[in-house]
Amino acid sequence: MNVAFVVNGGKELVMPRFDNVLNGCTAKRTITLAEQLVSKGMLISVRVMDMTVEDEKKGDEMMLLGSGVLVKPVIQWDEEPKKVLAKALLDLLLEDMSPGPPSVRVLVPY
Repeated sequence: MNVAFVVNGGKELVMPRFDNVLNGCTAKRTITLAEQLVSKGMLISVRVMDMTVEDEKKGDEMMLLGSGVLVKPVIQWDEEPKKVLAKALLDLLLEDMSPGPPSVRVLVPY
């Protein structure tokens, strides 16, 4: 399980560095897919950076990322409510994971 934060007035998606924690596949894929939200103007940047607990608590939003939950918003931390952009990231992950066409024709030369 990894965490991500939306900071800077809801405009930047940041994750703590993976130095001492699992660099999960869902977190890494979310970083890549979140660039689409930058392209759409929903975010100005996506970064992995050093963060303190104080930095994290000041964030506009917090979310959990992992294969079991995909993207799950944390709606409150120490009685402090958080906003929710996690839905847009979850939609991107679900779209990315959706299967292709029901069948694919492969031509084999004889």
